[in-house]
This record gives sequence, structure tokens and C-alpha cells, in this order.
Amino acid sequence: MNASSDPHPATPAKPVNIAFFELNPEKPIYRLFPKQPFTNIAIAASGGGFRAAAYLLGTLSYLYHLQFRGEPLLKQVTYIASASGGSLASAFYRHSLHKGQSFGEYFKTTHNFLNGTETLKEVAVLLANDKEWTTGGKRRNLINAFARVYDQKLDGLTLGDIFPDDPAIPVREMCFNTTEFYRGLWFRFQTHQTGLTNTIGNKFLMFKRESIATAKKIKIGDIIAASSCFPAGFEPMRFPEDFSHATLPREELQAAIKSLEPPGEEPQMVGLMDGGIVDNQAIASMLQADLRRSKRPGACFNLAIITDVSNQYIPPFVPKQLTSDGPGWQGKSIANVWKLFQAGLSMGIFISIIGLLLFAACLLMVIFAPQVWMQITGALFVLPMLILSALGFAIDRLFEKARHWPGKLREILVAKAPLLDDHDIWSMLKFFARLPFGTIAGMLTDRIGTVVILASDLFLKRIRRADYQQLYEDHAWRFRLTSNFIYDLSTGNKENRDFQNQKGVKPGEKDWRGNDVDRLTPSTELSDVAEKARLMDTTLWFDKDHQKRLGDVTATGQFTTCYNLIQYLYRLQLQTDTYAQLSDDVKQSIEELRTQLLADWDRFQADPCWLYNQVNRN
Repeated sequence: MNASSDPHPATPAKPVNIAFFELNPEKPIYRLFPKQPFTNIAIAASGGGFRAAAYLLGTLSYLYHLQFRGEPLLKQVTYIASASGGSLASAFYRHSLHKGQSFGEYFKTTHNFLNGTETLKEVAVLLANDKEWTTGGKRRNLINAFARVYDQKLDGLTLGDIFPDDPAIPVREMCFNTTEFYRGLWFRFQTHQTGLTNTIGNKFLMFKRESIATAKKIKIGDIIAASSCFPAGFEPMRFPEDFSHATLPREELQAAIKSLEPPGEEPQMVGLMDGGIVDNQAIASMLQADLRRSKRPGACFNLAIITDVSNQYIPPFVPKQLTSDGPGWQGKSIANVWKLFQAGLSMGIFISIIGLLLFAACLLMVIFAPQVWMQITGALFVLPMLILSALGFAIDRLFEKARHWPGKLREILVAKAPLLDDHDIWSMLKFFARLPFGTIAGMLTDRIGTVVILASDLFLKRIRRADYQQLYEDHAWRFRLTSNFIYDLSTGNKENRDFQNQKGVKPGEKDWRGNDVDRLTPSTELSDVAEKARLMDTTLWFDKDHQKRLGDVTATGQFTTCYNLIQYLYRLQLQTDTYAQLSDDVKQSIEELRTQLLADWDRFQADPCWLYNQVNRN
């Protein structure tokens, strides 16, 4: 397609009532068509371990590669919100800006950090060194060891270091999401532009306005550790204890925070964990930032890019296959075990009696045996037979007491919970006692498995859908938003991708790709790389089995960003009447961007990893 030709021979969209970006005193947020597309960009980076960090690295590297008005499009990014794994790559990027490093240095540093298990080894060495944990402050545990390693790699970067004091740094706002275990809400560590209201925390638990100087001393290493410490894998970061350091005493942090509820009572300790629990795509943070900006004309975002590595599908639930009638423990039941107890009671008596009889026999041999060797033999066995008798007696007493354990257990349970004093409940328990262990194990395994899926997958997907629903149903974002899912171009998403492209297209009309359907259909090679990236596990390191995946995930972030920016640009141009009202220099910039995007896409189609190899080599 020639850049100067009509970019969309497709059927033009019908004119819609679209307002250009201007402040509306009565309704600050409404349907907007940006006057300056591809400027003032916000990025919301999802959680997802090192996969999320690598995907964001790919997104940022492509935005740096793409030129817009003579400089990298990445320089138009003014806001980054992140959760969990996304916070790692965003923190390293902001650190590189603070240090005045080139993008190539940032890419190399972050890539090396993600590649291999060196970080994990450093954490293990630090955690095992007694001398490193003698100064007080942080507790000795895994998440604090990670926090200290992050702090070393970020050169002690603090929240104050990334406040927008340097006009040469394009990123004016950063937001790192955590979840607090006080009211179960998000807790945001964020910077702000001059003139904008800033809140570190949430509306119930926050830093006092007069304590902003204290907040600025908090280390970014601690923040991203809290943002990425997922449940079960890590302990919560305890505020203020685990955020204190040599120049920030616990007492100063304690005095800096306040709670609105209960009145007059300040929390002594608050647990902070994975920001992905309540805002895994950082969408709510970005929406809140845009709402703050809406109070100033021209300050809202002109484009929001949502980078998301969540998988839209859940593997089918497969019940645990355990046989209830096979050999071994699976075919036994609690009732069988109880019979063994009863048999043990009889066996104890039997052993005790046999032991006494043999003891008596040996004693008689010692006294009345006619020959010496018989007397010696009897003497040797007198004590063992006595011990055998005592052992049988002990077994008898043990099983006799065990016989009363069920009754005593029932008394204890009923005393604690009177509702259990119900004949039907105990009848049910007797029924379960007759079930084979294989059946019970299968029932328990299925229940535990579904609870894990519910907590780690279904619950997060429900929040994710709610956030996206809020975003996509808000007309204010219709022309200011592009999602950037890791699965967009994967083999497993082909049917859904085809459906979305045809959604709302009438028979005989063309979708947003117009005459470029073939050109913009992902190649097999490209989709295969995206599929590998989509299927990668959520981990906190790329070990030797995953190191090739680091390249796949990063490259997927690059070519998926390219594709989604093409789609966003095409959809803007399909609003022909409104697009025509843009200034000539804006339209020229967009056309130049479109030419680059399509040229890059053609290269990605032939070699999905060309940009990754180029950046990694340089």
C-alpha cells in the first residue's frame, strides 16, 4: 500500500457525533477524538511474573524503535501504571531515565536481569547470610531478600528520585500497585505532576499530605517487591517495618500514615502484597490518573496502551482419577482402620499373656532344669519375655484408650460448636467412615484444585473482565485506547481474532483492514512465536528451560504492539469526517507513522524476531 494513496478503500464508517478534546465544565469526561493522536501516551502494564516484565520490555523497545516527529514514540509516554511483574520492567525503565542512560543500556540491563537465575542465586546467598540480618528493620524472609536485591540493582532508587522534577524526562507520573490487607483495597505508590492532587495509599489508608517528604524516602526496590509478591509464593511486606532502612526509621514511617477508619485509631502494621490481586492490569490506576487530568484543559491522555499477558482461557477442569476398589490404601476406609484398632486391642492382650507364660517357663528352667546349658538358656530369655509381656500390656492400654477417642473428640467438638450435637451429622460422618480412601482423596483433591483455580485464576479473570468492561463501555475511551494482549496474534486466538475483526461488519462490507486483509493476517511463523509466549508459565525467573522463551515473549511484545498500533491508526482514519478536521501537520505525522508501522509489520511477518535480535545484538 502506498502511503500517499487512500489508506482505507474499505467502506467508510458513518459519521458519528465526536467531540474533539476540550474541557466540558458540566461533564469533564465524554466521548473524545484526540486533536493530537499518538501524543501524551499512558501505559498500563499487567502483572504476570517475568513474562509480564519481558512483554513490557518488548512493548517499550518497539515504541523506542518507532519514530514520531523525528524522535522515538516512546518519548510521548508520560504515564506508566503497573502491577506485579509489570512493575519490574517499569521500575528499571524509570531508573534508566533517572541515571541518564540510553535505551540500549536499559534494554541490556533489564534483559540480563530477566535472563537466567542469577537474581535467584543472589537472593539465596543473601537470605542464608546471618550477618546481613543483624541490624533490625526488615524481617528475614524471602520477599525482603528479593527487595534488597532489587534495591541493589536499582542503585538505591527512591520514590523521591522519580518525582517529575526534571523536565527532560518525558515520564511525568509513575504508579506502582500493591494490595493492602487492612480493608482489602489497592494501595498505590505514585508520583505526580505539579498542580495535581496526589495520594499515596488509598482513600481509607494514606500518607498524610505533610508527610510527602517521608514518602519520598521509600525505596523503589521495596515497592516493586511488594507489588510483585504473589500469595503463597511470598510473605506480605509489612508496613512500616519492611519499608524502613538506615535513613528512614520505622517510627517516621509509622507517623506518616493515617487511617480514616476506625476514627482516631492508626494501624500499627499493614500487610502489602501483589498489586495484581485487585488491579492486575493497572487499568483502575490509569483511569483515576486520567480523571485527575481532566480537571485541566488538554491534560488527559490522547492514547492509552494496555499491555496484558493474562490468558483469556482456563484449561478444562479434569477430576482426579483415583480408584476406590483397587489394591493398597485406596481401597481401604476409616472403618477398616478402626477394625485394625480393635484387632490391636485383642492382640495386645494376647501378646501380654504369651509373654507372661514364656517368662514363667524361662524362670522354671532356671530353677529346675537338670543341665547347666538349659539353665543358662532360660536365664537369657527371662528378661526379654518380661519385656514382651510389658509391651503387650502397653499395646492393650493404648488401644483401650484409643477406643474412647471418637467419643472424647465428639465431646470437644460439641462443646466448641453446639450445632454439631446433631444425630444426623454424626450419622453422615459414620457414612464417610465407610467410604474408601481413594474416593475421599478424589473428593478432597477436586475441592482443593477448584479452590486454587478460583483464587488464582477465576477471581482475577472476573476482576479483569470488570475493568475492561468499564473501560470499553466508556465512550470517552473509544478513540483513545488500544489493548495489547500477549495472545492477540497467537495460534490459539485465531478464531476469536477473526470474530473480533468481523464484529459489527455488515454483509458485503470490509472490516477495518480494508484491502489489506492478506497483508495484516499474521504469518504462521509469527503466530507460532506468539503462541509460545502465550503458553509460557508465570515465573520469577527464566531458567535454562525458559531462556529461549525470553526472546519469544519480548519479540511478541514488539510485533503485537506494532499490529495493535496499526489497527488503532486505521480505526481513527475510518472516522473520515472527523479525521479530515485534524490539522495538516498532524495528518502528515500520522501518515509517516503509518508507513513505518506497515514496513515494520512486513519485516515481522518474515522474521518475527528481527527487532529483538537487532536490539539484543546492539
